[in-house]
Amino acid sequence: MAFQKVLNCINDVSDGNIICDEFVYYSKLDRLFFEKWVNFWNDKGIEDGNKIGILTSNNMIIMPIVLSLDSYKCQIEFFNSSVPKDYIENNESNCNVIITDQELNFSNRKKRESMVFEKNNLFLHFFDSIKCQDSSVKTFIYYTSGTTGKPKAIYKSEDAVIAEGQAILKAIGMTENSTILCVAPCVHVFAQSVACIAAVLSRAKVKYMLSVSSPNKIKRMISDTKIDFLITTPFYYNYLCEDEEVINGVGKCISGGARLSLKVQSSDLKVINFYGSTETGVVAINNSIVKKDYVGNIVEGVSINTDDEEIWVNNQKNCRLSIKSSFNAYAFKDNNQILHEFGDAIKLNDYGYISDNEVYVIGRQDNIVNIHGLKVSTIEVENVLMGNIFVKEVNVQKEKSKIGEYIVAYIVLKEENIINEDELISYCKTKVEHYKIPQKIYIVDELQYTESGKKILNKK
Repeated sequence: MAFQKVLNCINDVSDGNIICDEFVYYSKLDRLFFEKWVNFWNDKGIEDGNKIGILTSNNMIIMPIVLSLDSYKCQIEFFNSSVPKDYIENNESNCNVIITDQELNFSNRKKRESMVFEKNNLFLHFFDSIKCQDSSVKTFIYYTSGTTGKPKAIYKSEDAVIAEGQAILKAIGMTENSTILCVAPCVHVFAQSVACIAAVLSRAKVKYMLSVSSPNKIKRMISDTKIDFLITTPFYYNYLCEDEEVINGVGKCISGGARLSLKVQSSDLKVINFYGSTETGVVAINNSIVKKDYVGNIVEGVSINTDDEEIWVNNQKNCRLSIKSSFNAYAFKDNNQILHEFGDAIKLNDYGYISDNEVYVIGRQDNIVNIHGLKVSTIEVENVLMGNIFVKEVNVQKEKSKIGEYIVAYIVLKEENIINEDELISYCKTKVEHYKIPQKIYIVDELQYTESGKKILNKK
């Protein structure tokens, strides 16, 4: 019962429902909330050793459901949009029960029940499944975004999840008086750590919006309510950073999942960017400091090793980053193959260096391009192209041919036909060395993003 121990107020009895006016008031969590729902789950047959899947839209019930299951030593599995639908409907994760607000067709469920949980309609799908191998601790299971292949299942202990939430709380200054607007998917580690775990620990008030929302909806919400923390992805900040009402109406903006554009970093928006991964949790936090390749200062409790796999880019020695912290996953699996064991350092696919506790990242392993022996970061080329006044969005990719690697750029313009591909290549020639110039540039109508705000590879 880790969360109950963390919440000092748990013996108090609040005077109202924790959900009111589409906000979740974590300050109103009390003993009666836990007792009510523990009794309910007991009646449904949930017990220690069960595996419980959660598949819901981004709404107010995600964290209350997790809290209602706090007394059970179980595995709680969060399904995101990158997990194939047939994987879920065939129950390949072997859940005992799946809780969802969506209509799904399961082939092998034992029974289905509908229920109302804190004013929200849910379906409970029960299965004849085996017990967890280790039912001594509670485990949170997340999935990676799948941008580099099939999503991996990431296993974290409840202690690791809470430790990360406490570190974030300390770093950003969230309190009981804070009002949070979350427009990032809470089934991913980034949003859940801030808008769910840290929010519970601070007893803040949270509004959860759909992670796929229009910028105008976000603006309207900000104009109607004082927001201390806005949590969303870099994609939305590109649209919000020029709006004076947003700039003045939000205390701090929390971002994660992908790099912030130079446009956002250079704006008056007060953005705090989180650097990390599903496997490691938050590694470094950048409080709106604009430096080349800088992603933040190392979070307390995190250690980074840079002694492995050396690579030189722009006359700077970079190494593959290896992370150790109390936030690390204890295991992760790909096609049921264990890729990591408890206590091991976790190697990221990122290359960079450390200077005075500051973390600098030049790019991912997949984003480092070998041009006839010279190493180029696609991020550097993206930043150059974003400096063009006619360019709205950029995705620079590595491509391969029989004779080696080369760079390709996909570009969305601010206005149609305002500039062409040849002119953009000429622009690059004035800004970077010849080997960093994209071999091909494609002007497209839009770029594709994952739910967590990461760019998806374009194909021509």
